[in-house]
Amino acid sequence: MYKRQVKIFIDGEAINAQCPPGELSFCDEEVEAIVDEAHRRKMRVACHARSAAAVKQAVRAGVDFVGHANYLDDEAVALLAERKDKIFVGPAIAWEVQYLAQCETLGITRETVCAQGYEREIEATIATVAKLRKAGIRMVVGGDYGISIAPHGTYAKDLEYFVDLFGMSSAEALICATRNGGQAFDPAGRLGTLQANTWADLLLVDGDPIADVRVLQDHKRLRVMKNGCWV
Repeated sequence: MYKRQVKIFIDGEAINAQCPPGELSFCDEEVEAIVDEAHRRKMRVACHARSAAAVKQAVRAGVDFVGHANYLDDEAVALLAERKDKIFVGPAIAWEVQYLAQCETLGITRETVCAQGYEREIEATIATVAKLRKAGIRMVVGGDYGISIAPHGTYAKDLEYFVDLFGMSSAEALICATRNGGQAFDPAGRLGTLQANTWADLLLVDGDPIADVRVLQDHKRLRVMKNGCWV
């Protein structure tokens, strides 16, 4: 299993007027060099890539994980589809959703956040995810947690977004978190599924996440097994 990753920011962020989505940070040769060297050292490469141009650059260079992929055109989706057996996409929409919801706690007005384009970004992401699902691109949950408005320990909130915003069933969202997430971190297939010769990593839930995926946000109703041992 790959235990180390490199993350690169291929394009920008809407809060930065000097480097918004679509403003590429590297030339093609630089991204290719990063990926080649990381892979040579048995490391996988994740990237922040919001625009179609950034995602195309990432896919062509051989990046393993694409974070965000908000604004994709048909060419970008087609490139992802060509590598769908090797690449994963994490929409990582928690930042946009919670920035809009909690901006005033950061001293920023909602009008400012909307002017920065974050409502449009959520709408664009919803449209893009529909294209990715149709193309059979494997998606994973998580991303942009560990900040005040989306703290560590709240990752299961992504499952709610996948259901409510992206129109997935609870089962499909859970597959993104389990099987797809396991394949992303261990291509040998030892994580994320209940099969012979896989690691005994289990989550016991007091409730039915198929009926209501939000039950996974209640830590008191969860019990974790790691490598066959309760933790």
